Amino acid sequence: MEARVQHEAYVASLRAFTTELGTTLGRVGSMTVCTAGGVFADLSGKLQMLDQTGKALRALGDYPADVVPVKVAKKQNRRLANGTFLRSGRRDGRGSLQIDNGASRDAVVTVLRGKAKAFSVYLRRKSSFKVRGVRDGTYEVFFTHGADWDGRAFSRTCSFEQFEKSVRFRTTYTSTQIRWHDWRVTLHTVSGGNAPTKTVDPGAFPG
Repeated sequence: MEARVQHEAYVASLRAFTTELGTTLGRVGSMTVCTAGGVFADLSGKLQMLDQTGKALRALGDYPADVVPVKVAKKQNRRLANGTFLRSGRRDGRGSLQIDNGASRDAVVTVLRGKAKAFSVYLRRKSSFKVRGVRDGTYEVFFTHGADWDGRAFSRTCSFEQFEKSVRFRTTYTSTQIRWHDWRVTLHTVSGGNAPTKTVDPGAFPG
């Protein structure tokens, strides 16, 4: 009788895990869950239940239940300090790029000069940061929003965008003046804004 009860509990936990796996796959499709670590964290409760019922059944002796131990991290909210450079790059120019993140999620802004990554910087939600020393050139600006930065990407509620217009920095010299460009971009919708963005496939986002 005890074996039957434990077997039924094990089968029930398998079914619950299968159901939860389908739900998690839906969250991946909607980018509510964004990384492999995020998937395991999302499934942590059902994985632990499966592990516990499997061990209980196996403890009866003649009823083996193969269980592969998986260390599952709990959901986290890892963040970097505002203005942390993930890539600093060479910044010995005169220009600056003011970045305002008025969104409800943290962001990482990645700026390309040609095909090379010029710099990448972390901005917390409702925060701003000015990148100084931007060299002359034409730049493409990408940004990703999300929660729980794992060191490479946001594990939850992620999105990926790019400003449709490039940003050009140019320094000009005259006999009496030096002029350069200072730009400002916002990572949230603003009234009267003139810098539209477009969604970028995660695989095309510069890593």
